[in-house]
Amino acid sequence: MGTAAEPALGWTHWALMESYAANRQSVEDAAIEGNPLAEAILSLIADRGPWSGTATELIQTLRAQNQLLAEDPHGLPRQPNQLKSKLRRVQPLLRGRGRGRGRGRGRGVIYTSDRKGKAGSRMIYFKIE
Repeated sequence: MGTAAEPALGWTHWALMESYAANRQSVEDAAIEGNPLAEAILSLIADRGPWSGTATELIQTLRAQNQLLAEDPHGLPRQPNQLKSKLRRVQPLLRGRGRGRGRGRGRGVIYTSDRKGKAGSRMIYFKIE
């Protein structure tokens, strides 16, 4: 509806949608900057590529990678069983990263988990699509 009014307002074609996309991107950037877990995961994937392991291994890896995160009592959960709910909350932020623009773009950083082995250890996977 807004793009139909662009010529009457003297705006270029798709100016409204471009402005909307830029505004949305700045909101996503601010949300990630305010979330230490999301920042740490994005940094981990940028440095190492796809990652998999248990919640305990993820916490240890993220703390080893980022000293400030290790010192911040609110940056990461202390217990692995608390990590799952935090990961679910940052998943929409992660999906918005690592993808191209336009049609056929990937889904960003994908987080999945499942149980492996006889003990049923929950494995966490991150990859960019």
